[in-house]
Amino acid sequence: MDIKNVNELNIEEFSKNLAEQARNILPNDLTEYQKDYVINKVHNFCLLAGNALNHDKDLYLTKSDISVIVQLIGKWTFHKNIDLIRIKIPEEWWDPVLKQVAFSVFETGKQIEIGKIEHDKALKMIEDVVKFTYNKSLTELAENGIIDEKDIPKIEAISNIEKMAEIKSNKLTGNIKKIIIKTAKHLFNKILMLTTYIFVVFVIFLTVYVFSLFVTNGIPFIIKHITSILLVALVIVAGLKGLSILVKRDINKQLKKLEQVKQQMRDLVDPNKMYCRLGYRGPKKLDR
Repeated sequence: MDIKNVNELNIEEFSKNLAEQARNILPNDLTEYQKDYVINKVHNFCLLAGNALNHDKDLYLTKSDISVIVQLIGKWTFHKNIDLIRIKIPEEWWDPVLKQVAFSVFETGKQIEIGKIEHDKALKMIEDVVKFTYNKSLTELAENGIIDEKDIPKIEAISNIEKMAEIKSNKLTGNIKKIIIKTAKHLFNKILMLTTYIFVVFVIFLTVYVFSLFVTNGIPFIIKHITSILLVALVIVAGLKGLSILVKRDINKQLKKLEQVKQQMRDLVDPNKMYCRLGYRGPKKLDR
């Protein structure tokens, strides 16, 4: 049975959704015309690839398989289009280069989904084939006199996907620093509070002890002192219990914040696993 016919993906809606997500992460150094070009290219390439996959009767891909391939095409079309703009390649050469990149992702993506290749290995395969195809396209541009061949390594170093990852990393690092500073201040306040608490307990100890001596006046010496000590111990235990509840609640709160930061670090390293964790098979955004 052709699974694809049962779970056919709504490519038009899906492509529009990806294009809108792409619009939200466009860099500010692009003109409005360039931004529209990138968005239209993402939409068109995703639409073409999705329709081709949906109607290929020789493939047995699920809706999820198709969505992964289409998203990868959208992702790399987005980033490489921005790279071409930033290295000032003439506009008439954008489309030919992007078509080569998209086609390489399309063919490799099909093999990955058909072969059910492991997630991390599959992403590495896609990245490698994009680098190879992009380098080949740049070489062709050099042969046509559009760029200087000796500039290819420098051009390849201009990568929007790496720049976005760096921005995210810096932002996350800044957030971690803020959390560390906030935690240090919080710890200082807790130490101050504990010091104050110890002082207050000491004062209460003396007060209760002296008071108990007057209250137990006339009672045998041993019983009087035992009673006084028990009263003081009761006050201290009640105070420590209250403090332990407050400290435990605070520790749990700090651990929760730390776990959120750790999860952000894991999501930064591999956002595709984040989408899987959230219930999606493939990346849900064009962001790396």
